[in-house]
Amino acid sequence: MSESQRLLEKVISRSNLELAFKYVEYDKRKNSHFFDPLELLIYKANLEAFLDELEEDLKDITNYKTLQGYAFFPNKTELCHRRMIHIPIKDLILRYAFTIIIADKLKNKFSKTCFANRREITENNKIRLLEDFAETSWPEFCNWQQEMAKEYSVLLKTDISSFFDSVSHTHLLKLIADELSIKEDSDFIILLKKLLQFKVVYQDSN
Repeated sequence: MSESQRLLEKVISRSNLELAFKYVEYDKRKNSHFFDPLELLIYKANLEAFLDELEEDLKDITNYKTLQGYAFFPNKTELCHRRMIHIPIKDLILRYAFTIIIADKLKNKFSKTCFANRREITENNKIRLLEDFAETSWPEFCNWQQEMAKEYSVLLKTDISSFFDSVSHTHLLKLIADELSIKEDSDFIILLKKLLQFKVVYQDSN
């Protein structure tokens, strides 16, 4: 069995999909700008049947079809809005399933001075995918600043406007394939690409 096949089997394993749903449910309830509580209850009540259906769909990766997402725009400031994408739970579970495996595989390669959210490794790792930024990443960043201030007098802060909308999927998928030592035409990358590139509709309220 190739490395890509082994990784894909981990992604779509029943135990990983069940864990991914737990993360989806927790994240939707705690952090999402929008979610349908009735939808979550229906999925949770029928989870075994839903996962059976999902596993059946995943038997043919090349013909797997993602569902349609839609964009919504919560307030970022009084002057502008943040563009958000609502992803159907079926595809969102698969995204989380990929994230679990990729994060575990690459966690030792992440920069120690990158303070973005990382894979949760405390006792909460069964209910949330990422560590709490306020409790972990922000204090670590503050401590790092204090250490750097002893040696440097200038801090350069940069930002990328609409960062996630600017990410090249082609470049991202190539980097992931290279880091995992798998081919870009493997079923692992093919399925991941489908989950990243799906139809998004917009609703005009005018």
